[in-house]
Amino acid sequence: SCNSRAYGMEKEAIMDISREEHRIFIDKQGQLLAEITFPFVDEQLVDIDHTFVDVSLRGQGIAGVLMKEAVIAIRAQGWKCVTTCPYAYSWMKKHIKEQDIWTMEETL
Repeated sequence: SCNSRAYGMEKEAIMDISREEHRIFIDKQGQLLAEITFPFVDEQLVDIDHTFVDVSLRGQGIAGVLMKEAVIAIRAQGWKCVTTCPYAYSWMKKHIKEQDIWTMEETL
């Protein structure tokens, strides 16, 4: 079930998730509401180094949605990841099924 929409509290707050090669984000009318970035740090190795969720969306599981999307993208490319973002690190620790792509290093 690849759901590419994030649902807010109100029905009108349904936002599309945009995907770039090393960034997944949500914006609404040009305003950045949430993002996750995972640049290359080595050959075939990316670092999930940043997650951001706007105050207006906090507490709705958006960061977790972005992590899941990032994991899907990283796995699809055949990459591995490290997690220097503290949120990404703790999320990976809790999601054992996603750890096939994770090198488990806290920092490089």
